[in-house]
Amino acid sequence: MQNHWGGFFAKARHFRFPLSVSALPRRGPAWQGTAKTGRGGVKLDIKLGAIALLLLLLSGCASPAPQARLTDTKECIECNLQGKVLANADLKGAKLNRANLSNADLNGANLSEALLDTANLSGANLSNADLNRAALPAANLSGADLSGASLKDAFLRNADFTNANLTNADFSGSDLSGAKLDGATQEGAVFQNAILPDGTVQP
Repeated sequence: MQNHWGGFFAKARHFRFPLSVSALPRRGPAWQGTAKTGRGGVKLDIKLGAIALLLLLLSGCASPAPQARLTDTKECIECNLQGKVLANADLKGAKLNRANLSNADLNGANLSEALLDTANLSGANLSNADLNRAALPAANLSGADLSGASLKDAFLRNADFTNANLTNADFSGSDLSGAKLDGATQEGAVFQNAILPDGTVQP
């Protein structure tokens, strides 16, 4: 990170940006300095232009990338994390409501107690992931790989598991009412004490 900012400021020091405008009001000492009047109108001092550009760039660079923000704060609501590699990441209690995690690699990730309301996890690799007590109402998990994943006591109401791989997944005590399981592979999956899509409770 230090090298990144060092390079950025080094470039800023050598930047040349003469800003030209047809007219510019002069208000007090803020505009006192080197200014030259030419055919193109008023030309601001190069240093003023460089400073203005630097401030503009800094305002855009202040926001970290979604993946970095998620790692640092465990909050990335409506983030675009499509295809990102988050294998074995510690995302316990993370807030990922409406996030796009389609085709992301979350193999072995800790998503216990995470909030994933209407999140897009289609095609994601969630094999062996910990989703215990996570909330995924109306989440899109179609085509996702949840083999060996643990979803004990998870809130999965109206979630879409169409064509998902649920081999050996553990849904014990979870709420799957209204969920879609069409075409899902359920070999070895455990649904003990879970509320099934039709509202019945699995003994």
